[in-house]
Amino acid sequence: GKLRPITTIAYNNLRLNTESYTVVAVFKPNVINNDGRFVLSFGSADNVCDKIHPIVMYPTTHHRFVGGGCGSVGTYSQYGTGIIPTTESYYVVTTTYDQLTSTEKMYVNGKLEKTATMNRPTPISSLNTVAIGWVKDDGASYTVDMDLGVILMYNRSLSNYETAEMYNFYKNRFDIEDSTSVECSICPKGSYAAAGDGECSLCPVNTYSRSSISDTTCLSCPAGSVSNLGSSFCFSNIPFSEYVENM
Repeated sequence: GKLRPITTIAYNNLRLNTESYTVVAVFKPNVINNDGRFVLSFGSADNVCDKIHPIVMYPTTHHRFVGGGCGSVGTYSQYGTGIIPTTESYYVVTTTYDQLTSTEKMYVNGKLEKTATMNRPTPISSLNTVAIGWVKDDGASYTVDMDLGVILMYNRSLSNYETAEMYNFYKNRFDIEDSTSVECSICPKGSYAAAGDGECSLCPVNTYSRSSISDTTCLSCPAGSVSNLGSSFCFSNIPFSEYVENM
């Protein structure tokens, strides 16, 4: 709960160019006002519009929780949507970026909240530094009043499942009051979900799934049989007359 000056630290493995990353922060804001609070940024705290800001907290009349970067890059442009920050609880905010798909995702308390395309690289000027707790356009002249419990950085994009597990772990540790925890559900027959998927998908044509547990893939129909989209069984595609002749 103490007001602390901006913290800039060295991080030798900071994400370069457009490489994948994940940033997790567990924190509780103590003050919400008219200035955007940058929880963590790649690079120094200044008003040069070339940074990557994985986790930003804006006041309720503006961006709320966003990531991305200055100039409406990535989820930074999705202002006015999602959970409204309050001073009553800790939040587990996770931002991931997948280099292969150029996709940034933001999760709040384990649930996917925002998705956006992003191609901005980490600026060379970052010099392997991260800035923790500063105010938009005002830099070190202002401080951020929040209780910061955890910051984690990864050099890969965590899956939906991993972010949910991360939230469930810290939820109890920081006594986060939420109506439900994030749990995995079993996919119905005729569908599947690969590890980390956030939803079930129907089995493609000529495949099936009939297990009583959640399948991660669908099985191919045996020779001489076919199936429709989303099937839990296969049926013969041999004409009846041909079947009789072959007996």
